[in-house]
Amino acid sequence: MSALLSVEDLKVHFPIRRGLLMRQVGTVKAVDGVSLQLERGQTLGLVGESGCGKSTTARAIARLIDATSGSVKLDSEELLSLRGGALRKMRRSLQMVFQDPFASLNPRMTVFDTLAEPLIIHGVASGRSELEERVSKLMKQVGLSPGFMRRYPHEFSGGQRQRIGIARAIALNPKVVLLDEPVSALDVSIQAQILNLLRDLQDELGLTYLFVAHDLAVVRHVSTSVAVMYLGRIVERAPGELLFRAPKHPYTQALLSAIPLPDPAAERKRRRLVLQGEVPSPINPPSGCTFHPRCPLANARCASEAPALIRGENGHDVSCHAVEEGRESTVLGAS
Repeated sequence: MSALLSVEDLKVHFPIRRGLLMRQVGTVKAVDGVSLQLERGQTLGLVGESGCGKSTTARAIARLIDATSGSVKLDSEELLSLRGGALRKMRRSLQMVFQDPFASLNPRMTVFDTLAEPLIIHGVASGRSELEERVSKLMKQVGLSPGFMRRYPHEFSGGQRQRIGIARAIALNPKVVLLDEPVSALDVSIQAQILNLLRDLQDELGLTYLFVAHDLAVVRHVSTSVAVMYLGRIVERAPGELLFRAPKHPYTQALLSAIPLPDPAAERKRRRLVLQGEVPSPINPPSGCTFHPRCPLANARCASEAPALIRGENGHDVSCHAVEEGRESTVLGAS
């Protein structure tokens, strides 16, 4: 069975222009060859440090920014070549929830206007009574009282605004919902409520999620499978529990070692992998493996040759020369 959403070798490069004539003097390789497969009804977590390109990947898939090259297929239909009416029609099937619940809603539009707008644009509902009925149902689905539909965004809390954003995303019964750090701007207690809401909606409506986040603890709670990004590329991907139980790539291991454990005794005993330095600039990425300047396993090959993403057992893929050569256990211990 083919994947519902298939991304192949997606690249998003931004030109750097300077001078009076705005000549191009460089390129920001924000996304540099990302490939993903998302099965129907599943959740793929896309994780990495800030600036690794995960949000840019989601926006390129949604056609909110233009991809430089690659392929994005939804139900075997190529999305990157769509224009005009065909692109608008596609947006019914691919919706997005944004990170900032304060900036993603129009402050001059009531909740009713916000939720009714996509229904009107796509001809899903017409007439005041039908629109009110549909908006009322959407608000109930996300845990808000329909009595609030005449209110404006400034009258809601951050968590309530994000519920409105989720209601807007599911209004057209999409096949895929792209979630760009949907809980990172919220308090921890509210995060749990929103994550539980997303899982309930997935079960109820059969939704498929691409969940972008930097918090691996959050990703573990919601994701069926996980892909780890570093400097515009996927370095490891695997079924969720397999990746958290037996991470292979040193970068993934470092991310997981930074998650605090609830047991103080276990926290004191466990071994941490602390990375040195900062994430390199995508304007001038390192040669070979882009992670090699920070990697405790790097050798001369890593500095000169970029590793391929090698298909492993049980769908556990990794892009690392050390793993390929069997060197990882000598430094990090058995995973």
